[in-house]
Amino acid sequence: MKVTQLWSVSNQIRFLPDSISTFRSIEETPIRYWLYKGTLLGAVRHQGHVPFDNDVDIAIPKQDFENFIKYGVKELPKDIFFQTEETDVNWQSPMDSGMFGKLRDTKSCLNSCSSRCKFHDGLTIDFFVLQNDNDGNFIEPFTSTSWFLRKLIYGPLVRNQSDIFPLTTVYFDGFVFSAPREWKRSLLSYYGDFMRIPTNTPLGYIITDPLRSCNQIN
Repeated sequence: MKVTQLWSVSNQIRFLPDSISTFRSIEETPIRYWLYKGTLLGAVRHQGHVPFDNDVDIAIPKQDFENFIKYGVKELPKDIFFQTEETDVNWQSPMDSGMFGKLRDTKSCLNSCSSRCKFHDGLTIDFFVLQNDNDGNFIEPFTSTSWFLRKLIYGPLVRNQSDIFPLTTVYFDGFVFSAPREWKRSLLSYYGDFMRIPTNTPLGYIITDPLRSCNQIN
């Protein structure tokens, strides 16, 4: 995946290809990852970002995430910050989300918090880390925007290895990215009728700035 910069156009993050790859180490190790949740939905339904969705979600197995920390972080461009609770003491992982890290573009501002917030808040790729049970299945924290699905499903989701691998591909803003083999099943569990476009735009109040850092703005 040839990506060095997160960009925003009409409140959507765009990928811009470049000669240096943010995920070069992922390609060389290799480290397994795939589009996840809202970003996977955007790829399937819009072939790009869901309108007003302003981040990028990827899922990554725990062992691959640890390998990325060990081998990949040192290969990141200087303007990309790897954010965890260890590298940014002012940032906390959302409880029960499975999100344990982010890649932040330090030359932009997501504007997800007020001017008083202290954590790095550049445009972001979110890492959702999936652990395995004793049978090798992936354990995935369950969150959903659907009230009905939240009432129907209790506890985490269990994904068989065959639900994920071998990975397939989807198009996102003209680029090819990895996706889980049973992507339709995944999207149904998150969103129900995922091809239906909702009338509300819950993230529309966040106005990102792709050209200035949060320090420059605040």
